[in-house]
Amino acid sequence: MIEIRIDKDLGMIRAEGHAGHGKKGQDIVCAAVSAVMDMVARAAMHKKDARVETEEDGTMAVWGFGFRYSCVLSAAREELEAIAEKYPENVSVKDVRYE
Repeated sequence: MIEIRIDKDLGMIRAEGHAGHGKKGQDIVCAAVSAVMDMVARAAMHKKDARVETEEDGTMAVWGFGFRYSCVLSAAREELEAIAEKYPENVSVKDVRYE
């Protein structure tokens, strides 16, 4: 399962795990989540104090979305929730609060 964690206060979104919906390289759920996360990462590249972290296992976290970029985070959340609604066994979206 891909677990999406969003902390609105920190302006952070993190995706980790594997969808397990299809064969590696042909998983449409993984591709959909990856496309949304890539969009968020590209938006972050335009913001000085934002950062993108990736790990070998495919985990991606994007930090530093403030008020000006909150629409990017909101749009990503809506799309990821739509994917999770269609594929609840493969994707979950949760609000978190990191301190």
